[in-house]
Amino acid sequence: GDGRNKTFGYAAHLLTSHTDAWVFSVEYRLSSNPGGRFPAALQDVVTAYQSLLDRGIPASSIVVSGDSAGGNMAAGFLRYLEDNPEILPKPRATLLWCPWVCPGTSMKPYSCSGNPRYGTDFMNDVFAEWGIKAYAPPPVDPNSPYVSPRDHPFKCEGVPIWIQFGNLEVLAGDIIKFADGMKSIEGNEVELYEVEDAPHDIFLVGDLLGFQEKAEKMAAAMGAWLKTKL
Repeated sequence: GDGRNKTFGYAAHLLTSHTDAWVFSVEYRLSSNPGGRFPAALQDVVTAYQSLLDRGIPASSIVVSGDSAGGNMAAGFLRYLEDNPEILPKPRATLLWCPWVCPGTSMKPYSCSGNPRYGTDFMNDVFAEWGIKAYAPPPVDPNSPYVSPRDHPFKCEGVPIWIQFGNLEVLAGDIIKFADGMKSIEGNEVELYEVEDAPHDIFLVGDLLGFQEKAEKMAAAMGAWLKTKL
C-alpha cells in the first residue's frame, strides 16, 4: 500500500525486467487507517491515473497493474471507466495478479480454513475477515459489483486483461470464476495464467517465500503477452 521499494521493490523488479515500462507505484489510502474505507483506495487510483494524463502521458501508453487487494482496485477502476466513459480514457491493458475478487465471502465463517487449498497457502480466516471489515464496513455492501466483482462481470472492450493466480492459493476458485465471467462477455479480451504449485501473490512476495524462479517465469510470460498488445 505504501508503494515504496521496501514493500513493492520485488514486484517492480519483475515488471521492469520483463517489459520496457517505467513503474509508477501508487501510495493509496489503506483501509486500516482512518478515512481509508471503500471507496477511498479507488478514488486514489483515479487520481493517480489522472496525474499521469496531466503529465502528458497518453492513456494508450499506460498499463494498470494491481496484486491481491490492489487487483481488486484495478478491476474496480476498469468498471469505473466503463461506467463513466466520458470522464477518462481507457488504458492500454490491465494486469491483475492474484486479484481479491470476492471479499464478500470473507464474511462467512471458515472462508479460508474451509477451502481445500487452505493447507498450501498463507491466507487465513482472521486476516480475510479483518480485511473486508476494514475495507467495506456497513453500510457498504461487501458483495456489491465494485467490492466483489467475481459475480458481476462487466464489459471492458478495448482493454486486454491479464489475470494470474497460483493453483495452491485459496482464492484460485474465485479468480477462475471471475475470469470465466469476464471472458463470457463479447468484446472482452482476457488471458488467464496459472502458476502451478504456487500460493497467493508471488508477484509481491515471491522473493520472501522462495518462489523467485516461478515468479520470473510468470513475469516473462506476462511480458511476452503484453508485447502483443502494444
